[in-house]
Amino acid sequence: MKVLIYQPRISYYVGGAEMVALQHAKYLAEQGHQVTVLTSRADFLPESQHFMGFKLANPLVEFKYIEIPEALRWVYEVKPGVDWKRWDLESIYFAKLALAQFPSEPYDALILHGVMDTLGVPAGYQTKTFLHLHGFPEHTNYAHELALSEPVKLIAVSQLVAQKWNELLGLSNIVVSTNGIDTKMFAPDVQVGKRYDFVFVGRLLEVKGAQYAIAALDKLRSMGVVANLAIAGEGPYATELKELVDRLGLASQVDWLGQVPNHELRQLYNSAKVSLVPAFSRDGVATTLLEPAACGVPSISTLGSSMTEFIEDGVTGMLVPPQNVEALAGAMMKLLSDEQLRERLGNQAYQKIVAGWSWEAKIKDLERIYFGVNEVSEVVR
Repeated sequence: MKVLIYQPRISYYVGGAEMVALQHAKYLAEQGHQVTVLTSRADFLPESQHFMGFKLANPLVEFKYIEIPEALRWVYEVKPGVDWKRWDLESIYFAKLALAQFPSEPYDALILHGVMDTLGVPAGYQTKTFLHLHGFPEHTNYAHELALSEPVKLIAVSQLVAQKWNELLGLSNIVVSTNGIDTKMFAPDVQVGKRYDFVFVGRLLEVKGAQYAIAALDKLRSMGVVANLAIAGEGPYATELKELVDRLGLASQVDWLGQVPNHELRQLYNSAKVSLVPAFSRDGVATTLLEPAACGVPSISTLGSSMTEFIEDGVTGMLVPPQNVEALAGAMMKLLSDEQLRERLGNQAYQKIVAGWSWEAKIKDLERIYFGVNEVSEVVR
């Protein structure tokens, strides 16, 4: 089958939806499909290291570009990743360009990863267009309603995301297909020593909750436990987080690693005793939750989020109320002081990944959705 993945920001921005779209491209191509990725290119938009590495490592995937003119530089000067407005603005202008430059060859499936990207779908493609819903906004507006009035097929990355869109706009029959993980890249490695007590990996955004991990580290210190924390990632909330660390006097306990290349994350996770995923955002099951699980490292995450669709509290990890420093510190203390518990939870999380959360398993589910091979089991009504 011929597949076009329409993803405006995948060339320059490293985020969850972008990483997932690249994994879709990789595994669909390995399954024998002809995969093309359509994205942005401009002199003022340097490609990310991850994107450049992906292109070299995946020669089966074709890339086509929409050239962004200098006149639109102002759109991209707004910091990405802070709110939906920035993405929506880019989607609107990219769609105008894409409709004029859309590849002429026919595709069996057109895959989107942003709600407003539906504006770039040419006439005649709607019935074979699939929109992945990676999260949900706190509030919707008429623009979202118009964008989703297109007869595209909707795929949510978690039951919670599907449920919330249904509540917001009455969108029923949303298919749920959770993200997967590369179990060849992420795996346990007993040769790596435990350098860090805790690790946080992700975009440095307020909703990702790193500030609660830092505050919990301070709480542990007040209880006489001096632990260390590695923070890997970049983002617009970095300044506030570093100021918090300095204000609390935790500089000697926190390592700022910056953006860690994907191929180095396996070693980082394996070098940590516990992974912290204190996000209170409106996303699906985080890749940064699945990655440490694939390495056999237990995670602490939050209730009331999509993370509960992977973590069973006390079985494959630990769950605490969101934005609750006391509860997070308590869970951190419990895991830090009990090596047997860490090993049990980490091993059970790893076994769950192997049993059905690999990309090989997930891509077969997507093939059924895209190409109608079989009925899909999970549908939100």
